[in-house]
Amino acid sequence: MESWGSVVGVSKAFGSKIYVDREKNSDYHQRLAHVAPEILVADDAAPSTRFHVLPFPWLSERAMEILTQARAARQLEPLIIRPSSQWSRLPQPSMESRGGVGALGARRVDRRWWEREEWI
Repeated sequence: MESWGSVVGVSKAFGSKIYVDREKNSDYHQRLAHVAPEILVADDAAPSTRFHVLPFPWLSERAMEILTQARAARQLEPLIIRPSSQWSRLPQPSMESRGGVGALGARRVDRRWWEREEWI
């Protein structure tokens, strides 16, 4: 799964659209517009959107700028998302065929929040 899968999961879980800057993050915006255009918010609605996807270069500076603008306008602070293909690379223990218990004794729990299986 590409990193956009996690962004789509966040959008669905919170019922919120996501802002991706077309100029500063054009490749990611183009891929996401092709895969899930319904979750993207228009550029002019960025200040009112809670979730912002930012690329890694200058992430801290851009995040501080966005947070400062939101505070000055007395809006909710946006949550910053940095897409990474490594989100989907987490190792998971294998399941035994009976009983739903993994090799490490972990039980499978279905979490719709992220649309993937998590282990407890």
